[in-house]
Amino acid sequence: MRRKRLNPFSVLLGITGIVFTLTASCYCLFVLRAVRPETATATSHAFEQIIDRFGTTALVVELGLLAIATFGVAVVVQLCALNLEPITGGPFGIGFIPRPFGWLA
Repeated sequence: MRRKRLNPFSVLLGITGIVFTLTASCYCLFVLRAVRPETATATSHAFEQIIDRFGTTALVVELGLLAIATFGVAVVVQLCALNLEPITGGPFGIGFIPRPFGWLA
């Protein structure tokens, strides 16, 4: 039995999405601590210094990667629809594939 190919952009999108979520959460936490100094400790943690120094750059780079990966997923899906034309009916034929339980949706 032939195994389905994995879209490499889907993997990139998943990993980048998780990293972006963690970075954004840490960045928001450290910004909140900067706004409310009574919640901060006397000495800053090394990770807090890294986020303070590179947090904005990391978020911008991750947003760029998310945009590239999202576009890549869309292109790969479109190319699959074109290459599997006998099955899908082409890029616009996917909507015409019969759905046996479509009336339930």
